[in-house]
Amino acid sequence: MVSPNTDLLTEEWERIRHWPDEQRRELLTRLLRSLGTPSTNTISSVSPSQLIGAWAVPSPPSDADVDRIIDEERFRRCG
Repeated sequence: MVSPNTDLLTEEWERIRHWPDEQRRELLTRLLRSLGTPSTNTISSVSPSQLIGAWAVPSPPSDADVDRIIDEERFRRCG
């Protein structure tokens, strides 16, 4: 079942999808600005000292491992 909101969004998309990129970019900018800025209450009040070691791993990857991971990701993205 399709909701009325989905129908409305589909109609609007059909109306604007052929606009030039610059006009769609302007619309996107306006939409994002209309959302407002996030309140500072949503940001955690964690001190830097509490983050020390938060991303620690038992053994960090070697330079060779990092190079291999980067190459694999590049190959996955670019073929």
